Amino acid sequence: MDTFSTSYPEITGSRLLHKDEPSQKKAIMNKDIAVLGTGAIGSCIGADLRKAGHDVLLFDQWPAHVEAMKAHGLRVTMIRSGEEFEVPVQAIHQ
Repeated sequence: MDTFSTSYPEITGSRLLHKDEPSQKKAIMNKDIAVLGTGAIGSCIGADLRKAGHDVLLFDQWPAHVEAMKAHGLRVTMIRSGEEFEVPVQAIHQ
């Protein structure tokens, strides 16, 4: 299976940041993250980011889904490994 590099540059304003530069890692890691749409993919991405320690805000159009996420967090089960984890999340209805 091919792998991909996570050292791609990130554009912020007029500056190009390289994630492998130690001086830039702190600035990149302190960014707030929003996930728009929390279906199967958005929920998994949001949960993974939250598990990694990022401040994540989830937006969804379904009020019942938002209330369930607020009350119970997100539970993710990895298909291949069977690993399961739950994370509390911040979610709002939009």
